[in-house]
Amino acid sequence: MARYFRRLVCFLTIEEAMLCLAIVVVLLLSFSVTGEFHLGRAGRIGNFFALICSCSLLVVGLHDVYHADEELPTMTLAKQILWRSISVLRDWLPLYFALSLYSYLYGLVSLLNPVDCDDLLLAADRALFGETPAVLMQSWVSPWLTEVLSFCYLSMMVFPPALLLCVHWKCDRESFHRVTVGLMVICLLGYCGYVLVPAVGPQVYMQAKFNVPLTGGLLSKIGHDIIEQGRNPRDCFPSMHVAVPFLMLLYSWVYWRPFLFVGFPLFVGIFISTMYLRYHYIVDLFAGMILAVAVFYGGVYLQKWWLLKQSACRLREE
Repeated sequence: MARYFRRLVCFLTIEEAMLCLAIVVVLLLSFSVTGEFHLGRAGRIGNFFALICSCSLLVVGLHDVYHADEELPTMTLAKQILWRSISVLRDWLPLYFALSLYSYLYGLVSLLNPVDCDDLLLAADRALFGETPAVLMQSWVSPWLTEVLSFCYLSMMVFPPALLLCVHWKCDRESFHRVTVGLMVICLLGYCGYVLVPAVGPQVYMQAKFNVPLTGGLLSKIGHDIIEQGRNPRDCFPSMHVAVPFLMLLYSWVYWRPFLFVGFPLFVGIFISTMYLRYHYIVDLFAGMILAVAVFYGGVYLQKWWLLKQSACRLREE
């Protein structure tokens, strides 16, 4: 048994190992509260992630085919393209499944921890600002601003694949895996936060406080439909809408700084939109940024630990 375990460690990347562990944990938790092994349902957010990742894989595949060595014999070239395609799929798919796991947690959070913590989060906001910013921002409401901030809110979903494409082309594979490891870790820790500190957010918890409707155009309606039909009802703390793009900005500072010219303005818009659209308390956003900084520095050590573990397993196999 130990030998098979060592071989598994040697074969799997740390992203794949974390994903497998996360799926097993979710299945066991699901069985403990429902008596069934299942992953809930895949909402529209999961389907949207699938579309984005599929487009990213297509772009990567076309890029690699275009830059393949045309002087090689046809069969050798075909094998090279096939092997590269499998390698790219293996690099990207764990991240897709980790992001999609968000949708599969639907309904499970409230079963694992039925006590909502909105009162605590709201109290923290009021201690800092006198009132949660979502209520204070009602004076800002206008159709054009709702439309702009809805676009910003949705743009969070393209942050990870956009930076990964840049790192894939401009940097080495080790750098690419450092970003994917960070994304995997921050997603899984964020899901843990949903269970430990479940909250429905100002839009639901403080519905009576909002007397100005958020009216917008087509984009805001599409965004509202995607979010409301696909989000987990208790996904406030920490704010992954802030944590993930902030982590991407930290990685872009290290690996490809031109990304900041587009990424930073969008991040500011995302930060404001989470409160303006009444999805988050401001303490959720602070928690997301702190989590991103911790993962940015801690992810490197986690990846190094796994590589050392793999080296030790390979030595024992020899």
